[in-house]
Amino acid sequence: MMGYEPKDIPLVFDRTNAPTAEQRVKTLHEARNKAAAAHELVRQKMAERSTQGFTPFKKGEQVWLDGWNLKIGY
Repeated sequence: MMGYEPKDIPLVFDRTNAPTAEQRVKTLHEARNKAAAAHELVRQKMAERSTQGFTPFKKGEQVWLDGWNLKIGY
């Protein structure tokens, strides 16, 4: 997601004597997988929007110009 592969949560032991710690690690892995899936879904949606196409303006066509930031001497 950030342009590099982050280090995964290190698992030194396959099993632990503390079941709550093991459950926490599983919960973190599930949350990370869900976040990665959501990120991929949004990436695909944004890619679809960018390829829908934009009709460029034609010369002489009237358009709305917001002059809020234009510095025009009065």
